[in-house]
Amino acid sequence: MWLNLDKKEIALLRKNGTRKMRKRLDDRAKHDAEGVAAVEAARGIYATDDVEIDDSDNCVAPAENGKWVMAWVWIAAPEEGEADNG
Repeated sequence: MWLNLDKKEIALLRKNGTRKMRKRLDDRAKHDAEGVAAVEAARGIYATDDVEIDDSDNCVAPAENGKWVMAWVWIAAPEEGEADNG
């Protein structure tokens, strides 16, 4: 289940929530900050006119020695008369 909370709601949960909830929110905040950093790093390395790095830090997955970041790769439509070997 995914909850989309704004900053005010998160602050209320941190103040009034259970210890387990506060820990999960703190872990999520750490994940968000690491995700933003990973997205920025991926843009610096891979972004071109043909490769777009997704803006959302929700598209970042942790791995053993780094992170996977979602990217979109441009594939042009075949010109008329060409076969689509996609």
